[in-house]
Amino acid sequence: MQMIKDNVGALIKNYQAVLQFGLIFFLALGLWLALIPANIDLGFSLGDKVLHTFSFFVFALWLNLASRRPFWPNKVSYLLFYGALIECLQFVLPWRSFSVADFIADALGIAFYWWLAYKLLPQWQSRKTR
Repeated sequence: MQMIKDNVGALIKNYQAVLQFGLIFFLALGLWLALIPANIDLGFSLGDKVLHTFSFFVFALWLNLASRRPFWPNKVSYLLFYGALIECLQFVLPWRSFSVADFIADALGIAFYWWLAYKLLPQWQSRKTR
């Protein structure tokens, strides 16, 4: 039991490892949800695209926190590959379908995170310190 406590304590101290584990978990969960038979109606016509955009915004945020690599081009490339992989896998599944619009929504979520984190927040912080 003490060994488990020591390992958990070391993991908590290393927040980077916790973030990386969480990222892998949520990317795997996202892949699973994207591949199971589902017909989710969010109540409005573009609900699926909003869900894609929001999901990839969160993935971009989490990946940026979990890794020290530069956001552009490394992390953007990884996330775009992940989105393309999902769409290609959906293409071969009879209960899912390939959608360029979904991939564009994924890219918009990544772009929105980049704009917020690297353009808007630095400008806001520089105005705040004046």
